[in-house]
Amino acid sequence: MTLPLKLFAAVAAVQIAAVATGLTALQWVTTPLLAPLLIWHLQVTRRRGEGRPDAVVHGLGFATAGDIALLIPNRAGLLAGMVFLLGTLICFTLAFLNRAKPLPSPSAMFALLAVSANALFGDRWGAFRVPLLVYSLALSAMAAAAAGVSPLVAAGGVLFVVADLLTGLGYAGLHLPAVAAAAHAAALALIATGWARPQNAGGSERSGVEQPVRRARAWADHDAGGRVADDRAVHLSR
Repeated sequence: MTLPLKLFAAVAAVQIAAVATGLTALQWVTTPLLAPLLIWHLQVTRRRGEGRPDAVVHGLGFATAGDIALLIPNRAGLLAGMVFLLGTLICFTLAFLNRAKPLPSPSAMFALLAVSANALFGDRWGAFRVPLLVYSLALSAMAAAAAGVSPLVAAGGVLFVVADLLTGLGYAGLHLPAVAAAAHAAALALIATGWARPQNAGGSERSGVEQPVRRARAWADHDAGGRVADDRAVHLSR
């Protein structure tokens, strides 16, 4: 575990406790640190020469702004948070689709979940019904795209859906803020670590598998060369 991930785990624990106990000031201190710590983790695990930060890093940047906006307890804060987190979903979706194709079954499942949630709770959301419908469809697309990347990223996509569903239920009258905060933090962590792991795993796989293969080929070429030289020597002696 990298230093940024250790710090993230500590800050997330304090942030969830602050949400559970209603300590607003502590939430303002901890919440803005969560996504930047994961950006730091991605920067640490990125290999040299990979170029500019990818869309997941940009998505975490939007998540930082969205998390801060949602701390503002009014309608403007909610709308701003939804806009910023919509940017997170778009960035994540583009990154995931660039790496893998979405799977049909998860795509249908998340689309059905979005439609069902809006049908059940849309009346309670009032003026936010249309923005939440757009947001929930983008959320479903992100989760479906995440399912094709890796198990960790897929789990992060599912938890992202759970966290935002719990937040939406809060506006419909069912308040579980600490659970939603824990799901949101876990979702971001799983997506960030899962996104970094395939790159590292690929690198270790290349160094762990390709090098022995290359050595075997070199020995085979060496043996073949030796046999050719022996055959030439026998032919000349004749």
